[in-house]
Amino acid sequence: MIRALHVIAGAALLKAGVPLEPVLRAAASQPGRIALHLRAPELSAADLLEKTRALLGAPGLQVLVNDRVDVARVASAHGVQLGQGSLDATAARRLLGTAATIGASVHTAEEAAETRVADADFLLVGSIFETASHPERSGAGPELLRRISALEARPLVAIGGISPERVAVLLDAGAAGVAVQTGIWGAADPEHAVAAYLRALEDGTAGARGALARRPNEPTNV
Repeated sequence: MIRALHVIAGAALLKAGVPLEPVLRAAASQPGRIALHLRAPELSAADLLEKTRALLGAPGLQVLVNDRVDVARVASAHGVQLGQGSLDATAARRLLGTAATIGASVHTAEEAAETRVADADFLLVGSIFETASHPERSGAGPELLRRISALEARPLVAIGGISPERVAVLLDAGAAGVAVQTGIWGAADPEHAVAAYLRALEDGTAGARGALARRPNEPTNV
């Protein structure tokens, strides 16, 4: 199952030993809703393997290793997130098996149709809004999600400059979930931030269900 909230833990955070408890507690209390991405190309394979294994027993948490299919396989991680310089999804699938969750990053509708992502379970789409972590990329906006969702049946996870207040419009545009880094780890209270994203995802999903259930010509209460 594709998680609704994807929390990214970068190399600086992992090296500094920043406590991950805000995410771990939320995952334990709401199992099946959170994936933790270990995005740490600067770490050695041995260090990344150790950190991955340490998280795999966390209740309710899905652990995805970014790019390092070898580490994910040795650790028996739940899956991987593949960037543009990674193995293609088909190769990763052969190595990790059918039970692994595989995500692939795309930045355009054309990339979503590439063979390198054909075997991915979900697509990580962005950057949707401008973000400090990728200042070289201008935000593509929710319209990118609409374009891809019109052509693509797989779940889309939006990434890039996403605040809780922006979640509803992204779900309306076709996202199944959101990925966040600074919005959580840069917050004064990361645990409160995690809860805010989860609430926004639940509220936005409920709103989308209501819109689908409403008859085409039925007015809304606006």
